[in-house]
Amino acid sequence: MVMFDLRKDLEPLNEGEFTGTDYLKPLRKEAVYLELLNDNGLKTIKASRRESREDGLIINLPQITKDFDLRPNDRITVTGRISSIAPKDDWGMELMRGSSDWWGQLAQQITPVGIYSMSYLLEDIDLEHEMWVCSNHWGNEEPTMDFTVDSILVFRPPSKIEDDSRKVLYSMMSDKFIQAQAENTIIPLAEGNRDDSPEEPLLRKSGNPVIIARKCELGTAIYVEKRKNDWDGVDIRLDPLGLKKGNKYYVEVTGKVFGESAPGAAMTLQGVPTYTWADMVEVGDDSDFVLTHVLTQSNLEAWTAWRVTTNNAGIKLGFMIDSIEVGTI
Repeated sequence: MVMFDLRKDLEPLNEGEFTGTDYLKPLRKEAVYLELLNDNGLKTIKASRRESREDGLIINLPQITKDFDLRPNDRITVTGRISSIAPKDDWGMELMRGSSDWWGQLAQQITPVGIYSMSYLLEDIDLEHEMWVCSNHWGNEEPTMDFTVDSILVFRPPSKIEDDSRKVLYSMMSDKFIQAQAENTIIPLAEGNRDDSPEEPLLRKSGNPVIIARKCELGTAIYVEKRKNDWDGVDIRLDPLGLKKGNKYYVEVTGKVFGESAPGAAMTLQGVPTYTWADMVEVGDDSDFVLTHVLTQSNLEAWTAWRVTTNNAGIKLGFMIDSIEVGTI
């Protein structure tokens, strides 16, 4: 059942500069120009003259929620087109929760060519905040190209909940493969989503760091060293966990960084393959860290793994993972 359709909101409006409606408005009016276009009978909104990646559109979700009775697990889908002058890589279109800060990321499409489509299942907290349609980047070139928003649809899909009575789905301290590794030996973790390591179905290395077994108070820990990139780390794969729709799952990762920390260095927990930053903790010299995240229903649909790594400022840091726990809430 369709709850909200942007096209109906735009139907009575004339072509030309778009200053906003009750449900859609420009983000940073002084830094973006919005224009209502009529493309063969389809009214769309073009964002141009963008000064930075954040400049785009605001979706007034609280007002839409009030007027159209939105609920958690309603799905919002935003589609549109990208101009041909977009950077070739290291950027993406994204939906943000009312903030340019990384923790507001809701959905992201990496380097779309020509067209984009982003879909997200709304959570309770989302209904209380505006949503941004903008771009993101992790390279040197700002993605300030023009883009259009052709459609914003919110619909209510059939609800489906599969019971999951498990409390703890995984604990590194109970992982027989990891705990059996001898001190200071290389742990033979496979790379990415490869299935050539049946002894360790859950953990993989991302990039090509060296993974060493180290003893800690809790048992055998994982030490990640000889990192060359900010994605060199450890992936916690989701598929082997047998996660079920309608449930909420958490992960907690504890550990410590080693060496001198550069200004702004941080440990990060990312959702891949969208590279969404799920948690971030700034770290100092030889400091401890705790990373946590609760999977949303959209995460369950889109992600294949959590990635434990650093930001770009922390590339030179080695870090030890003392514990990993995944469970239900």
